This record gives sequence, structure tokens and C-alpha cells, in this order.
Amino acid sequence: MKNLFTLMTLLLLGSALYAQKVDLDGEPVPVHYLRLPDRPFPVSYQSYSVIISSRPGDLAAFGMSEQSLLRYTNVPGYKKVPQGGNFNLEVSLADFKYEGSAEVKSETSTSKDKSGKEVKTTTYFSTIRYTQPLSLRVRNEDNKTILDRSWLETPREFKSSQYATYKEAQTFQNDQLRQAVAKKNQSEILGAMAQIQSLLTDQYGYPAIKGQIKLEILDSDKHPDYAGFQEAYQTAKKAFEAMRPDESLDAVKTGVQPAIAYFDQQKDKYDISEKSGKKLKYACLYDLALMHFWLEDFDKASQYASAVVENDYEPKSGKRLLEDIADLKTSMEKCGHHTRHFKVELDTVALTVATENVVYDSDKTLRAEAYKDEKKSIGANTVETPGVIYYTDGTESSGTFVMDGPQRAFSDKSNTRFSVETAQNAYVSVPDFRKVSRFTIGDRLFRMVPFKSANTANLGGKADPEIMEVLYESPKIAAYLAYTGDNRGLNNPAEYVIHNIGDNTLTSLNSLKFAINLNKGIRKEFGDCKAVEEVLDKDGFKRNPESIVQLAKLLESCMK
Repeated sequence: MKNLFTLMTLLLLGSALYAQKVDLDGEPVPVHYLRLPDRPFPVSYQSYSVIISSRPGDLAAFGMSEQSLLRYTNVPGYKKVPQGGNFNLEVSLADFKYEGSAEVKSETSTSKDKSGKEVKTTTYFSTIRYTQPLSLRVRNEDNKTILDRSWLETPREFKSSQYATYKEAQTFQNDQLRQAVAKKNQSEILGAMAQIQSLLTDQYGYPAIKGQIKLEILDSDKHPDYAGFQEAYQTAKKAFEAMRPDESLDAVKTGVQPAIAYFDQQKDKYDISEKSGKKLKYACLYDLALMHFWLEDFDKASQYASAVVENDYEPKSGKRLLEDIADLKTSMEKCGHHTRHFKVELDTVALTVATENVVYDSDKTLRAEAYKDEKKSIGANTVETPGVIYYTDGTESSGTFVMDGPQRAFSDKSNTRFSVETAQNAYVSVPDFRKVSRFTIGDRLFRMVPFKSANTANLGGKADPEIMEVLYESPKIAAYLAYTGDNRGLNNPAEYVIHNIGDNTLTSLNSLKFAINLNKGIRKEFGDCKAVEEVLDKDGFKRNPESIVQLAKLLESCMK
């Protein structure tokens, strides 16, 4: 009888222990994996390129560069290449435009002073509206657009701080408005680019994610299973800490096995007729389902998640897990990957082919050319000719001479300009010929030669360097066409010059002895050259480049 009493006491004590209040806490366990994209590219895709299209001057005007935008065009899991690639991102920033003019406006507010009297206060501010939409186009290697979205499409408004007087607001508008608009526009553009980066990552990328899951762990320290739950949790936590997105799960699976074994053993131990037993069984089943989900054993994860639902304690947790399992399996199938833990391996041959053989069209070049034409003031009658300027300090500059109109005038900025171009810009100026020794326009050579033109008053003093087009040149003699007219253009008649290099004398064929009769002047000046006399006795010389070159060559033949 005594033994029976003792046995009943022990049973009642055990029952009381298991019937006591049970607390569960979600304890964090780290996970590290690759997030799978919403719209994956084919598994064969490895690389991509980015085109930033904008009016060349705009980015600099707002304190940015192409690099500022490229920072937001990363697609994790793919290699960014300079051109080509398996897919292309084109970020296009439209031309910046003001809508209307800046205005100073006023606002009047009403308040009450201490006596209750209404006081009206008028303040002033400057405002202006502007537009500059931003768009993203994504194309696959067949040049097919698969995504096209825009940001900042509607006009935006800048509104300055409030000023006490109209004059203060007007001063801000005159001196600081454009800089303030530029700062605001820059912030808005970079904000939109941050959204683009997020979109690209979600839609196409494989970003490495560090996150946490939470295991349901017994937190009632007086419960007899408290120590077992805590030990299993620490084992699981340590095992999952070894998880890496670019490594297999084998090591994690090995390390977590003791925890899995513990919860698998415990799940059938509890009396589910008691709320506390059902709660503890739920914790075991849920933890088993969650760990197997992250170990990518979806069959077992589904088995335990279904058991969570059947246990009928927090069944929604089991249903959510079943949905997550289905979604992840579908995502893996779409991506062509059976895991979220792999290293991206690049096929260098395929990468080279995609880089060299795939070309994506863009309006970037056209926009850059249009911008450069605008800088160069290109019109219907503009002629562009490649050229090189050689400076007196020994440096040189290659570029393009830009000319408007039928006659060239080297000091007229509306007529002759020199443009040095980059891929995105044109730097246009009128050369400072005081610093130039010579220059070429196409195959024509020009020299800066100290010379006093016969067409200007000669009051003595030092001869200034003048622009001379070289018609003929040898070690002994040269024939020039001098640009000594207005704005360093041609005289009428054109001024030809014979340069005796040996004694460094320059003879203008526009001087008085040549002006009335060219051939009489030549006979008087150069008549001691028999070859020149022979031509003078026949048809003579004419005032044109060909004839002047003939004269120079004949004079050269008479020189010793």
C-alpha cells in the first residue's frame, strides 16, 4: 500500500511539472545566403555593360560625373564589362530644362500678439520649376528591351527659404538660385539612382544576404527540458554561423545534426492534450521545419511544416513555411539553380565572346555629337578641318579648325575657331597666335612670321608676327600668302610675300612697286634672274598662288 502511494505521488508530481506554464522565445540564428532574383536571366549569362546617356554638360553642372551614376548600376552575381555583355543597362538622363523664369513670390500669414491683436507678416521667396527625367532600359543579348522605367517625370519646383524683404529674395535669386537648384536636382537624381540600384538587385541580381531566423526555444528555466532546448539552440546557432553564400551546406548540415536529433526525439514526448504539451511539440516541429528549410531539404521541411499545421498550435506558422517552401522551389526552378549557396564561376571564353560580339545601340554618341556641335556653333555653312597648333613653348595641340563663311579670318571668333574634342565634350576657342609658331589646317601649313605688311602704314619699329600660309618652302626661299587684312583675313588684292631665307628678307608683292603693275615690279626687283626674265618676256606672272610659286622656284634656281 505504501509503495502504491509513493508511485501515485511521483506520477502526480511529473504531471504537475509538465502542466506548468511554458514560455517560448524566438532565439536568433544567423543565415548567410544568395537571394534569388525575381526575373532571372538564363544561367548562361555572366556579364553586362552599362551605358550612361546624358547631355555632356549636365552632369558636371550638377556636381556629378558618369561614375556618380555608375555606382548605382551593380547587378550582384554578374561581371560588369566596358561594352557588350549578355545584357545591357542604359541609364538615360534627359536634358535639363527650366520651365519658365524664376519668380519672387510672397506669402502673408496672420498671427496674434500678446494683446490679442492680429498681426500680418509677409515673407518673400524665390521659386522656379524645372524638369530632367531619368530612365532605365534593360536589354538582353538579343537587344530586346525587357524593362523600361522612368523616374522624375513630372516638373519639379525649387522654393527658397523665406526672406523678410523682396530685395533679399531677389538677391538670392540673382546670386544663388542656380547653385541651389543644382544641389536639389543632384539629390533627386541620386535618390532615383538608389531606387534603380534596388530594382536591379531585386529583379536580376544574386546579392549575398546576412539575415536571421528565429527558432522557438523553451525559456522556462524551471522546466526539466529547459537545458536540453538551450543546448540544442546553441548547437544550431554555432552550426549556422558557418553558413556562407558561396559554399555548400555540407558543413552546416553536419554541425546541426545533434540539434535536429534532439528536437526530433522531443517532438513525440509531449502530451498534446495539454496546452503546454502542444506548445512544446509545436516548438520542436517548427524548429525542425525551419532548419530543414534553410538546409534546403524541402521534403523534410514540408513534412514538419505540415505537422505544425496538424498540431494546431500556431498553424499559420506552418502554412507560411509551406508557402515559403513552394515559392523558393519555384524560384530555384526559374533561376536554374538548385541552391542558394554557390560560387559564381566565369567562363572566360564565353565572357570574351559576349564582350566582343554583342553591340548595344544607344543615343549617347548622337547626344554627345549634338552637344559638341552646339559648343562649336555648327551651322549650315560651317566647315570643319582637322589641324594641329604648334606653340612657341614646344607643345602642340591636335583638334579641328571650324570656319563659317567663304573667307577665313583668324581673329574673328565667329569665323575661325579651334576645337579640341573628347568623347563627350568640345573645348572651343580662338587661338592666341602670339603663342603660336606654326599650325596646319588639313594639308595646309601656316607660319607666324615677323612682317610689316605693305597694306599698313610703316612707321618703323619691330615687326609683329603675322599669319603666313606657306605656298612653297625650301631651305633657300619661301612663298607666302599673308593674312594681314581685317581680323587677320586676306587683303584685297591678296598679299603675296617672297621670303629670301638666306638673308631673311621679306618682299611684299603688294608694295608700291608691285601694286600698279605686278610684272614691272618683279622685273625691277628680281630682273637679275635670267629665268625670271624669260617668263616676263613671254606671258609674265599673275597674282595667284600657282604663279607666285613659279616665281619662287625660278628665283631659287638663280641662287648660289
